[in-house]
Amino acid sequence: MAKSKKNKIQEVHQPNSATKNEPYQTYFLNHKYILSGVLLITFIIYIRAFSNNFVLNWDDENFILKNTGIQELSFNTLQHVFTSFFRGNYFPLTAFCYALEYHFFGIFPKAYHVVNVLVHLTSIYFLFHLIKRLTKRVEAAAIVALLFGIHPMQVESVAWIAELKNVLYGLFFILALLQYLKFIESNKSYKYLILSFIFFILSCFSKAAATPLPVIFIIVDLYLKRKITRNTILEKIPFFIISIIIGIVAIKAQSEAHALQNLSVEFSFSDRIFLTTYQVMVYILKLIIPINLCTFYYYPISNALSWEYFISPIFLILIIFGIYKAKSFRRELIFGFLFFIISISVMLQLIPFGGAIVAERYVYIPYIGLFLLIGLFYCYVSDNLYPHASKIKKPLIYCLISFGF
Repeated sequence: MAKSKKNKIQEVHQPNSATKNEPYQTYFLNHKYILSGVLLITFIIYIRAFSNNFVLNWDDENFILKNTGIQELSFNTLQHVFTSFFRGNYFPLTAFCYALEYHFFGIFPKAYHVVNVLVHLTSIYFLFHLIKRLTKRVEAAAIVALLFGIHPMQVESVAWIAELKNVLYGLFFILALLQYLKFIESNKSYKYLILSFIFFILSCFSKAAATPLPVIFIIVDLYLKRKITRNTILEKIPFFIISIIIGIVAIKAQSEAHALQNLSVEFSFSDRIFLTTYQVMVYILKLIIPINLCTFYYYPISNALSWEYFISPIFLILIIFGIYKAKSFRRELIFGFLFFIISISVMLQLIPFGGAIVAERYVYIPYIGLFLLIGLFYCYVSDNLYPHASKIKKPLIYCLISFGF
């Protein structure tokens, strides 16, 4: 008897074990080749970064070339990086990695770029396995890994030496999520939860942007239809404690560097709402159309917001309305969009810092949520659950590949 449409829809995300009888597995029988291809494409694209130099008069110079605190590898260095702020940042693990790089490579920039790219490639490897474990679909894992690897908005994080903190936090963030999934699947084998906690700490020590991870765990629970009980809350308390501590330390670091801003002087409360919704809109649009990328996105002139700021709330309302109206794909839309919003929340200038309203490096991890939606939508189309699937399947593949070229 033919399966109902409802059952088919469920199989997009929770199919039986891969068999040759499943048509959508035809081109994905050996996921190792797919993953190797994604890694190779990403590596080829980032080879160009190896010829880059340090970015002088910016963070490369301040974090490495003029940072006497990392130019000697010793116990004092280790103590220094864990007890000091670096230009408004608290990232002891990243600072110690700088010390290791300086010790072995000196001021040879190519080596620093190679390290950044290798960390990025390692993140792609584990992200592929994370998405495959989460969705049970190799296609979704391949698409997410590919977009994460080569999307133009990721270039700043990978090709800028000073953004080692971003790729490091991203790697440990992904590893913490992967171990959390293993914890759920193993019927609460706490060794995986402990490993997840260790990776979370390493991620926080790389960059404070990792602090939303405990909330991401909750939406993963909901996505996997895991019951929220007293135990599921208690198991996350150590994560929330670390998150709060690192968040407080990060604010103190920004404050001591005089990097926190008081936008109320230049912008009204309603203006600041438009500023926040504008940031979300820009990040979503640049995922779809990554053009006019820039190293620094300035705040608008006070009391002179352009039309883009005023339409941004409408843009987000339309997205929310679209998610509400979706039927079979609603659960995935909610999960992907919440992953994006929650993981980027600490970068939305709700507590204003720095001089840029938008920064491409801020979406390094948050974009995973939106990439996942693209990957799952491809599965939806490839399983012929969309009326016009045959018309958009090939264009969708071409669009995914074209991001890197």
